[in-house]
Amino acid sequence: MSAAERERACERTRVFARVQPEHKLRLVEALQRRGEVVAMTGDGVNDAPALVAADVGVAMGRGGTEVARQAADMVVTDDNFRTIVHAVEEGRLVHRTLEQVLLLLLSTLVAEVLVLVAALVFGQPLPLAAVQILWHNVVTEGAVTFNLSLEPPEGDEMRAAPMPPRAPLLPRALRRRRGPMSLAIAAVPGGGLAWGTAAGRDAAEVRTGAFLARTVCDWFNLLNCRSATRSGFARGQASNRWLFIGLGVSVALQLCVMYVPLFAGWFHAVPLPLEQVATIVALASGVLWIEEARKFLARRRSPTLAAR
Repeated sequence: MSAAERERACERTRVFARVQPEHKLRLVEALQRRGEVVAMTGDGVNDAPALVAADVGVAMGRGGTEVARQAADMVVTDDNFRTIVHAVEEGRLVHRTLEQVLLLLLSTLVAEVLVLVAALVFGQPLPLAAVQILWHNVVTEGAVTFNLSLEPPEGDEMRAAPMPPRAPLLPRALRRRRGPMSLAIAAVPGGGLAWGTAAGRDAAEVRTGAFLARTVCDWFNLLNCRSATRSGFARGQASNRWLFIGLGVSVALQLCVMYVPLFAGWFHAVPLPLEQVATIVALASGVLWIEEARKFLARRRSPTLAAR
């Protein structure tokens, strides 16, 4: 067969029997020229060229030769083809987790920049001290970001279409979600700062309120990032207890910063009345409800998502 004939044969043929090692290599290359992502399984020395050429070479760990194992990208230690499916599912879970963590970090960091730039443009005092920004980036986000990466599978990873090989790590849908998230997060501390300054409130109290608002927005945004389509409350606390443990640690540390005199002095914070704290929490919850509304509309538009 010519190269063109092999490509046409790959399109209509399910099984090629009695093939030689060079034929396996040519079939892999023919599929790749058609734009396919090719996985090749093999266990013998004669499979090595095709294993190397394939996008993913898979060797058998028990019955496979050492040459095949060295040539492959992945080794199936139990020689069970079902394990390959589990590996694909795990890979998709890792990719989804990376997207979730990046969405959380980028949306909160962009919001922080927006608040600082708006304060400079409109001649307002800086909403956060340098030590408070460090607290957010290292402690508040650090206590929950790793825990978000421990989210369990949603159960529909294998129903989604495969990711194109050159797809960006930040797809367009994720970038569209980031914009409203960042604006909502920035609006609460930024609006509180502008209102408190205009009302002539004490500068330390206004800054502490912005500090708290920024932190609480992060907590609600954490629930946003658990899933692209499911409610932040859908899977309950038991599905990822480490996430809520980290959230509890973050809340306790934030209270220490505000109400323990030694820590409050270090972080330029003052104790706030409980009614003011409740107001800040209520306003910051808008970050969650905006994203919940988007997810609800997405499920309404897609019966498949609603069924899941």
